[in-house]
Amino acid sequence: MVDPISSGNISRLRPADAPARNGQAATPTPAADKAAGANDAASLSDAATKAVSTLAAAPPPFDASHVARIKAAIESGDYPVNAERIADSFFRDFAALTE
Repeated sequence: MVDPISSGNISRLRPADAPARNGQAATPTPAADKAAGANDAASLSDAATKAVSTLAAAPPPFDASHVARIKAAIESGDYPVNAERIADSFFRDFAALTE
């Protein structure tokens, strides 16, 4: 259950390590947030960098020409839509999720 935000529980939204001011937790200013984040940095590991370059060099995981043919058929109204097959597929997928 989610508690509504009220003056009684708003102190839980502030960081526990924030310095107290007049008996209340201090709220950092945007300038303080910017200064605190000035030294933040992130980098990828060698394995992640290699994975990114491998994925970028690989062909897409689908046949783009096949997708283009289907798109053209849909646009021209020549793509057969079997509503019963689609519905059966939805029910099969739902049944698999609830097992």
